[in-house]
Amino acid sequence: MKIDPVTGKAYLKEWQRDLDRIHHAGFSYGYVEIVDLATGEHAWQVDAMGGDGPRVVVEMPTISGAVKKLKRLLQPMIYHPAHRQLHGGQSGIV
Repeated sequence: MKIDPVTGKAYLKEWQRDLDRIHHAGFSYGYVEIVDLATGEHAWQVDAMGGDGPRVVVEMPTISGAVKKLKRLLQPMIYHPAHRQLHGGQSGIV
């Protein structure tokens, strides 16, 4: 694990920062790697849910791609005024 010499904290990958932003926007999330034992193919499934709102699930070949797509799908739920109360009025994903 690489450590930032200035802050003393571990460097985060972009998808990890995106998941932190999703969490800080009031969503819970999870992710899992899926392996097809017959073909050996790998995929990542990422999901998020905020409050009593809908659960959003994305499956992609890479975790970074899955998190980016999840972030794009959650944007309207975070920024649309009708959904702010649903997700506790938290700040949006930047």
